[in-house]
Amino acid sequence: MMHILYAVIAIALTCLVTFGGVNYMRADAPVRVVASRGLSGQYEALLLGISAYRNVNNGITPKDVASFSGFLPNGSVPSFGTASEGFEWTVEKPEGETGPVLCLKVDATLDVRFEAAAMFAREALRRGGGRISVAIGNACGEGQPFTDGSAPPGNGTAFLTIRGF
Repeated sequence: MMHILYAVIAIALTCLVTFGGVNYMRADAPVRVVASRGLSGQYEALLLGISAYRNVNNGITPKDVASFSGFLPNGSVPSFGTASEGFEWTVEKPEGETGPVLCLKVDATLDVRFEAAAMFAREALRRGGGRISVAIGNACGEGQPFTDGSAPPGNGTAFLTIRGF
């Protein structure tokens, strides 16, 4: 009787892996999800900090993160634990542009970090409703529009530039 039960369980697992795929078995999947959600939280905190800064300063946009750090929780970009390693936010005003951009520097030497940043970029574009744009490149303010097929630059560091926030 136990042999039949073992056979049924083995067949069920085989069907699950065959038809369900194996992505759920990747060990780094939870890290990607945590990092992606953490990046979304950081992005929202930055947007709220920038908005508060602009309200207080008659619509003037901040030049860098330090200028509006007083409007951020605990005076800095919120952390989400060890999964936040390899990500760094900046606010810059690229030459030739009228407004500042938010840049996310990603240490893409680990695929999981770039995949988390890509998940965040897709979510930011979805939430932005066509109001924002995201570009990926080798430096802040540079690059091509982000798409689902975007790959990290070959130098191990990717910059996601967010405009229109």
